[in-house]
Amino acid sequence: MTIDTSSLDQLRLRLPGLIDPLPGADPAGVSLREAPEMDLLREARREDDASLPTGIWQTDLKRADWARVETLASELLTRRSKDLLVATWLGEAWLQRYQLPGLCVALELLVGLCERYGPALHPRAQGDDASWLAPPLALLVRQYSLLLNIRLPLLGTAARGFENLTLEQWMRAQKQALNKSEERKAKALAQESQDLLRDWREALLRVPVGQLDARLQLFNACLQSVEQLNRWCDSQLGGEAPSFAALQNILDLHVHALREFIAMHPEPLPVPVSLPVEPTVEEPAAVTTAAVPLSLPESRQAAYRQLKVISDYLKRVEPHSPVPYLINRAVDWGNMELPELLGELIKADPDIQRIWRLLGVLP
Repeated sequence: MTIDTSSLDQLRLRLPGLIDPLPGADPAGVSLREAPEMDLLREARREDDASLPTGIWQTDLKRADWARVETLASELLTRRSKDLLVATWLGEAWLQRYQLPGLCVALELLVGLCERYGPALHPRAQGDDASWLAPPLALLVRQYSLLLNIRLPLLGTAARGFENLTLEQWMRAQKQALNKSEERKAKALAQESQDLLRDWREALLRVPVGQLDARLQLFNACLQSVEQLNRWCDSQLGGEAPSFAALQNILDLHVHALREFIAMHPEPLPVPVSLPVEPTVEEPAAVTTAAVPLSLPESRQAAYRQLKVISDYLKRVEPHSPVPYLINRAVDWGNMELPELLGELIKADPDIQRIWRLLGVLP
């Protein structure tokens, strides 16, 4: 999706009011454990599972009212209580309504509340026991991970024709496309997945690479916030701290996917220009060494060895890029005898045949 910077900026402007202390003796406000607003929030976020059978009684499915969840939770945090469960529900509403910008600011809100109030956050147990804060954080991990996998569009409106494609659907298509079963249904599903991935790659090439990079930066910011929450939990909750591994893993999958999309994009990322620093009188100017050009290979075999070195380097620095694997494939082709190479051409899958056509080898 095109990053909605207006949503991102507007949500961040609301953070001080949601985090700042409340007036009165307790800066974190009052307990909401028995407050009727909590029941209103639970009902607003409740929704029926459309995948379950309804039986003979057909009724309208209950849909969550995320706008109401956002309004109620914001009012409670701003006026009544710094409650971690309410903040988690507010973040869930932001993720549902504003997608990736909502997730990014939701995690910033939770980090801000935890670092500002520590064990004084609600919900509280009697005494200094902070273990009551663990369940809201475990809910955060569970719900946010689920939404990132099956609800958040992989790129959204930026990818024409694939506005609603999710990470789970994309990964499932990749797995199904590799199915070599000869069973009729499996072959049809594999072909359907291959067609979907081909069309997806073509749609991806029409997305400006800057949009992909902006999305990648937001996911990296989310990972940093999750790491801050993880460290806070370890220090404050000890053995009661929930694991953030599931959320970190799903964020990593999004990051790896975006890096792969950027690597296969024909448009290069804009390179930031660094201005030269004037040397001071006290410090002599740094001596720079001109880059030594790569020497020409002495033979055909040496040329292929250089390609192998380049491929191994790219695998280390860009492990999710298809480029090193294509270079390796080219090296393999270079070592084949003509009859073997012709056989490879004839049996090649559609994507490899497209490469040969681009090279002018196939008509």
